[in-house]
Amino acid sequence: MIGTINRVKRSRQSILADTHDCYSLVINTSATAIGGTYRQNDIELKPGEAFLDAGEPQTILGQDHNSWIHLGIPKKLLDAPFAKINDKQGLVARHDAEALRLLRNYLMLFDAGDLPASPTLTAHVAATIIDLVGLVTGAKGDEAELAGLTGLRAARLEAVLANIRTDFSDPETFR
Repeated sequence: MIGTINRVKRSRQSILADTHDCYSLVINTSATAIGGTYRQNDIELKPGEAFLDAGEPQTILGQDHNSWIHLGIPKKLLDAPFAKINDKQGLVARHDAEALRLLRNYLMLFDAGDLPASPTLTAHVAATIIDLVGLVTGAKGDEAELAGLTGLRAARLEAVLANIRTDFSDPETFR
């Protein structure tokens, strides 16, 4: 999302009225920080950083022009593979975390609306995104190992292929 909205507020009443039982991963893609309060704690998202929202009271403030990625995922899809994910809400993921960088790039593949037509491929994309969100939010132990074998691996492969597609014709810029 990109816009001039510079204030988001969710009260207990608006949360209770919301029928979507989802986590939201919010990634700040603005050039400036956004911040405010989440669950009565101060929060600041510098450019490129993210946090997980599980539908808690919050007030987030931005500048005159803001851009962000808002990824909504049904709670049951994240609760099953990542048992402690609810404990991670409101924690900020640094912009330079590998899983967050890969997730941002992976989501940009589908930004233009070109979603996979095959149900099998759609399931693979969804599983990759779920694994990356788990890693972004700090999955540990067996959960992180499993997510790393599937989602992280697929996103790394896509990053390499994107680099080849972009720079293959110019060997000087190929990294």
